[in-house]
Amino acid sequence: MGPDLAVALAGIGGLLAYFGLERARVASNRRAVPLRICVTGTRGKSSVVRLIAAGLSAGGTRTLAKTTGSRACVILPSGEERPLVRRGTPSILEQRAVLRLARRGEAGALVVEVMSIRPENYAAELGRIVLPHVLALTNVRPDHTADLGESSEDAARAFAAGVPARCRLVLPEGALPQDLVQGLERRGVHVRVVGTDAYSGEVEGLSVAYAEWADNVRLALAVCAAAGVSPDVAAVGMRGVRADFGALRAWRLTDGGSAWIAVNAFAANDPVSTMSAYRRVVEAAACCGLPLVGVFNVRSDRGDRTAQWCRALASGTGPELEHLLVVGDRPGLVARRVRLRYSDRVQTLPERVPEAVTREAQRVAPSGGVMFGFGNIGGLGAALVEHWEEVGEPVCLSSSLS
Repeated sequence: MGPDLAVALAGIGGLLAYFGLERARVASNRRAVPLRICVTGTRGKSSVVRLIAAGLSAGGTRTLAKTTGSRACVILPSGEERPLVRRGTPSILEQRAVLRLARRGEAGALVVEVMSIRPENYAAELGRIVLPHVLALTNVRPDHTADLGESSEDAARAFAAGVPARCRLVLPEGALPQDLVQGLERRGVHVRVVGTDAYSGEVEGLSVAYAEWADNVRLALAVCAAAGVSPDVAAVGMRGVRADFGALRAWRLTDGGSAWIAVNAFAANDPVSTMSAYRRVVEAAACCGLPLVGVFNVRSDRGDRTAQWCRALASGTGPELEHLLVVGDRPGLVARRVRLRYSDRVQTLPERVPEAVTREAQRVAPSGGVMFGFGNIGGLGAALVEHWEEVGEPVCLSSSLS
């Protein structure tokens, strides 16, 4: 055996030993956490993580939680939130660090948002790293179509394929087709379907400081019940839950006598979810009768989503808007695609400063209106939310869950 080959073999042996040791460490940290819960789905994952963590904490379980959506953070058992600072591209390997943190903090439960989009990463995250006792599925909607397929049916198959055997799956009624549910049960998955009338008393009696969705609350209550926390106790904890950065929220902006309401629906992302947010906004008493000006934020790295939105806006299946302002990356592409429908009511804004974008939107209707932010929260969307939060006063969109 030559010296070069010997060095190469030694290097390979060292790598295999390292990976074996790391795998053992992950398994040890995982076993040290008595209850592991993952939340997956298209929309609402961060909110459901927060609701579950609040409910478990109210039941006396020392809980660590992690969200990875609009603004990644770790929620400590004390309730303190720490932003998750990443040095590079987000990776499912950071779930290993969260397991380690949960062990060090002697957490009785860990609640984490599933990070993966690609099916192979999704299966590895659930089946090899976290191995949840309970997996909550919020909903299945067409988004990330390059990885999950063009239809909700394609996405449903992708979500179902990565569910680990022998875990508990909690999901809303209708989230997965019945044949997929039956297939999961044959693999040893215990499926709990949460009906639209489940926990009606707790849902009706619960109010939070932002526009939460009843389906999210029902799902979180069902997960807490699976963990042994009664719905009435869990609901008490959920009342004080803090809104995720991407949650549907609104602020009143006053400038020179004209009153505007700015709405953060950026994180809804896909047209189906955004339309749910839109209907809630137009039905809100604070927004009734006011003209709606859409602020659509485009991201160059979400081409599939941009194509979805162009089709929805051009066909009239998107929000009904008095005016459409397109901002972000290459806004002219979207404006050209929807020009036939919106004519001179669509314009692009080259500004990247949130104050400037807000002023331009306000000029469209000098007497005031509703600034409806949608499309993508990344980049300029997040900057606009931060600006509105800083200069505006919170507005309640609804006094009840819907």
